[in-house]
Amino acid sequence: MELNVDQFGQHFKSGENMLKIGKITDYSIVVMAQLARTESREPRSARFIAETTRLPQATVSKVLSLLQKKGLVESHRGLCGGYLLRDRPQNISLLSIVEAIEGPVSLTACSVSTTSLCKSQDTCEVGPHWPVINNALINLLEGIRLNQLAAAPSEKPLFPASVERTPTQESF
Repeated sequence: MELNVDQFGQHFKSGENMLKIGKITDYSIVVMAQLARTESREPRSARFIAETTRLPQATVSKVLSLLQKKGLVESHRGLCGGYLLRDRPQNISLLSIVEAIEGPVSLTACSVSTTSLCKSQDTCEVGPHWPVINNALINLLEGIRLNQLAAAPSEKPLFPASVERTPTQESF
C-alpha cells in the first residue's frame, strides 16, 4: 500500500479505514445474518438471498464469493445448490466477519503496533491508552454473535449496559 501524509504531517496507508466499516463488510453481515435465519441446513441461492435482503444480486454474488474465500460460507453446486454458513450462527462472532473482510480491527495505528509511523509517538500521552480502547472494541465485537444479529430486534440489547452510549449534556 502507498503511504500518504495527512494535514498534520502524520503518515498513513492509502485505503486505511479506521473505525468505519465499508459497504462490503456491511453487506457481508446482512448476507451472513440472512443465511443464519435459514432454519434447515438447506443451501440458499444468491438469488434467494438477494431477494430477501433486497440487495442487488450482483452484490450478493460478490459478497458470497468473498465470504467463501474467507472460509465463512461454503457453496454447493447442483440443482439444489447454494450457500450455507460454514459454522453454526452462535459460533460466528461479528468480529470474525469484520476481520475477514476489513482485516484486523485498529482504531489508530498505535493501538496495534508499538512501531507505528506516527511522528508524535515518543511524546504522546494518549497513545498508551489506545491498545486498551482497541481491545475493548474487539471484545465487544467478539461478544456479538451472528445468531443475535439474525434474530428479530428485541428489548434486550446486544451488549452490556456498561458500554451503552448515554446522551450527554452539552458542556458549553
